[in-house]
Amino acid sequence: MNNVISAIYISTSLLLFFIVRVIIMYAEQTHPEKPLAFMKMSVYYFPYIPLVIGLIYLVVHIVSVRDKRRQKGD
Repeated sequence: MNNVISAIYISTSLLLFFIVRVIIMYAEQTHPEKPLAFMKMSVYYFPYIPLVIGLIYLVVHIVSVRDKRRQKGD
């Protein structure tokens, strides 16, 4: 189950990155005189939150599978 949750978080992260990037590209073309510093900053930081959560779930899954294999071997 952890690998499914991890895949969902990682794919959501990539999807958010591209959606926010497209919105910023459109905003830069339509309103070049307005500062978009907050939106540019959010492109670099916001999508990484679900990516980190997804990677944590993936590591937890790998560790739990490794522990189960060790218990079966003992």
